[in-house]
Amino acid sequence: MAAFTPIGRAIAFAAETPRLVDAGEVSKYAEEGIYPEFQPLGFFVITRVNRIVAQSSLCTHKKCKLKARPEGFSCSCHGSTFDVDGKVTQAPAKKDLPRHPVRVENGRLLVDTKRMLERDAFGERDAYVDTAAV
Repeated sequence: MAAFTPIGRAIAFAAETPRLVDAGEVSKYAEEGIYPEFQPLGFFVITRVNRIVAQSSLCTHKKCKLKARPEGFSCSCHGSTFDVDGKVTQAPAKKDLPRHPVRVENGRLLVDTKRMLERDAFGERDAYVDTAAV
């Protein structure tokens, strides 16, 4: 059963989401864009500039679910917005969106939903998949 915040809108995914989520064949993310199908599990898959990342789908303000839009993400709870890279573009959120570590095994994209990487770690080996290398 999901836990709810005091305002009853954001779901805490930790209890029901497996540690490693198989997001499917990496080839399905060949085109640049935001892939929203894993938003209920707490992340969006994003392909951009030859990289695939798993960006958090929860607002850093009050953990409400974010909605994908062409220019980034928006929070319908309190109005925060983020660009495609997860940088805050409108308050009340003050903290950029974190990402989950990703890797490819046997041609499949795996997302570690139990770990979060902050912006200063986005260049690390498990922060993205290089599409040119797969």
